[in-house]
Amino acid sequence: ISPCGQYGTTIATDLAHNLNAKPRYVRNALAHDRLAVQSFQTDDARTFHDLIPDIPIGILDADRPTDTELTELSQWADQINPQHTVTDQALVDRIHQLGMTTNVWTVDEPGAIRKMTTLGVDGIITDYPQTLTQRG
Repeated sequence: ISPCGQYGTTIATDLAHNLNAKPRYVRNALAHDRLAVQSFQTDDARTFHDLIPDIPIGILDADRPTDTELTELSQWADQINPQHTVTDQALVDRIHQLGMTTNVWTVDEPGAIRKMTTLGVDGIITDYPQTLTQRG
């Protein structure tokens, strides 16, 4: 992990420090399933997980993760959140088989939203959430 600040801290350790300073907020947010940390940087996500293992971790990925990567990530990550364009039924099924959930991103077209829904994804990251409630 490369240092981000002049004192050798990383974004993961800074975030963990700030959240640890607010234990009541963290307890309340976790009790209501309103807190998770996501990152494209697997090393930072792992560092954060090691510091605060109770907070769910999501790994964002623009590329399709390999089965080896998925298996390794399932040892400590809670979510695999791939770009929707690399997501298919086999990937969703494998993520679920390994005990993780999946939230696909960034799904803005109604047809793509419907497709992801039929695959059984656990969540959809979109710039247009109103699309999810429209009938059509």
